[in-house]
Amino acid sequence: MSTLPIVFEDDTQLMSFAEDFIVRDRLVSLENDVNPCLPTVHDKTESAAYAPFPAIMYCFSIIDLLGSLYAGNARSRKTTDNSAKYMENYLNYPKEKAQLLQKMYRHKIIHLSQPKPAVLYDKQIIAWRHDEREPLKHLTIDPTSGDFDLPGRLGRIHCDAQYIISIRALRDDIKNSVVRPKSGYLDDLRNNTDLQKLVYVLHHIL
Repeated sequence: MSTLPIVFEDDTQLMSFAEDFIVRDRLVSLENDVNPCLPTVHDKTESAAYAPFPAIMYCFSIIDLLGSLYAGNARSRKTTDNSAKYMENYLNYPKEKAQLLQKMYRHKIIHLSQPKPAVLYDKQIIAWRHDEREPLKHLTIDPTSGDFDLPGRLGRIHCDAQYIISIRALRDDIKNSVVRPKSGYLDDLRNNTDLQKLVYVLHHIL
């Protein structure tokens, strides 16, 4: 348990703290830490400074935090489920796409520093692909088949399709999930006493 207990005098103070911590601290950090990893909007190639893996890792760490707040549970064995529920309810990602996103990108990056080369999904072998040039393709499956290089010069693998992620779109979806009027997390927090109680999970996180 944290040595920094958090006590709120009323719901107004709780909301002020939540907005300071989530919006002015974590979401600003998300912007500051992810942006330097991405190519510029006008860059048509992946520049030498492009660093997708740390950017994706930090996006998932913010999602894990928000999922823990939403669920009121920060135990390590629950973070995957918490994050999936948050993505479905607030990022508005369909359940299947959220699960595939976690399966392909989150688990291996968090634990082994790079995504799985490919996964079996819906009877297809699907590879991953980052595409910052066309963010509208975020979380879409490109049906183009082909042989793709495995990391570390381990050879090649034949895949039936590619699951595309835009880190820029993921970053924006995370921010929007918090601040979106009427259906975002903060708006629900203001109007839902059960969610307000769950914010006290912060004293287990900080």
